[in-house]
Amino acid sequence: MKCKIIQDLLPLYCDKLTSQESNEEIENHLQGCDECTEIYESMKQKEDIPKAEDKDIKPLKKVKKKSIIRIIAGFAAGLVLLGTLFAFLFVGVIPASSKDISVSYSGEILEDGSVSINFNLVTDKERCIGTRGEDRIYSTLENPDVFIQEVSVKPYLVFALPFDNRGKNPNEASLGVVVAPDTEFTEADVFEIEFRDKTVTYNLKDIAEELGLQ
Repeated sequence: MKCKIIQDLLPLYCDKLTSQESNEEIENHLQGCDECTEIYESMKQKEDIPKAEDKDIKPLKKVKKKSIIRIIAGFAAGLVLLGTLFAFLFVGVIPASSKDISVSYSGEILEDGSVSINFNLVTDKERCIGTRGEDRIYSTLENPDVFIQEVSVKPYLVFALPFDNRGKNPNEASLGVVVAPDTEFTEADVFEIEFRDKTVTYNLKDIAEELGLQ
């Protein structure tokens, strides 16, 4: 075969697409033709290069994927850490100790005849007082017309947020309990302050009688 024909068949020969007869003709020609042999060797090298690159690229892809996962995991961990720190400093996670907050109470009869008892929480720490709690009002089967109040409050010492408006005395917090006109506090009406170290319970009827409100 002429060199031109052999060179046209070499790409097919490299891909093993030629017939057995053609293979024998090509191989016999290559043994005696340096020019076609050089072209054939060049084709073989070009085929081998992408395979080597594929082997090298796969580990690189794995490394790149692991790096992205680590970056995302580190970013998520940073957000969790910042969120936790923000909650501790500005929102309050652990209630304040009873040693850090003093409690006083006062009361008054409002214009409509309602009786109000106010609890004032003050700290000498350079912090703001924040509170969270719940107020339960219910009646019993024995006395369906008498409503019982149970107020539970948790105080927290936190820092003020930028542009936070907590009034002139952010180290104080005032909380009130009211009963309607012609109604009296009962033995079951309580105001609880849940400190970190203990829970202090105030009986509202005793306080109302002490203050001369009923």
